[in-house]
This record gives sequence, C-alpha cells and structure tokens, in this order.
Amino acid sequence: RKAQAARAIQLLKPVKFKQIQQSQALTVNGRQIDALCVICTCEFEPEDEVTELECDTRHIFHKECLLPWLEKRLSCPTCRTDVNID
Repeated sequence: RKAQAARAIQLLKPVKFKQIQQSQALTVNGRQIDALCVICTCEFEPEDEVTELECDTRHIFHKECLLPWLEKRLSCPTCRTDVNID
C-alpha cells in the first residue's frame, strides 16, 4: 500500500495552498468555507503544500496528512471516493 499511496501523491501533484486560493473561490452556495485539512483539522497557510483530489475541487489536504491516510485506504478522506492511481 505504501507504494500505491506514494504513486497517488505523485500523480496528484501537490501545490502550495496559495495557488489554490488564487485559482478558485473556496465557497459553497456562495458562502466562504473554512480552508482546513479534515485529516488534521488545521487551517491551511499560504505556503502549505496541499493536494487536491479529483473527486471535488474542495477536497484539499496537507500532503503530509494525506500520505498516511492513503497508505491505509485509497479513498478520499471526505467523501470516500476511490483515488485513481492509474
């Protein structure tokens, strides 16, 4: 599983959180959402390295939190959608 998790992280290409902030509005139904990692429950800082999953552009996690999660289960921590590693 560790190899699969590492491959998933590599394919998902982690970026700095500030890049996501600039490229999309973090809103749901027009309201600002809290920008936090649901794995560690810490708010994102602009320089944090984060990974956005394909299932939803709002499913963003710290890279260092997501890797151990994916080593246990290859699914999104928020919605449980399978993470594609192909």
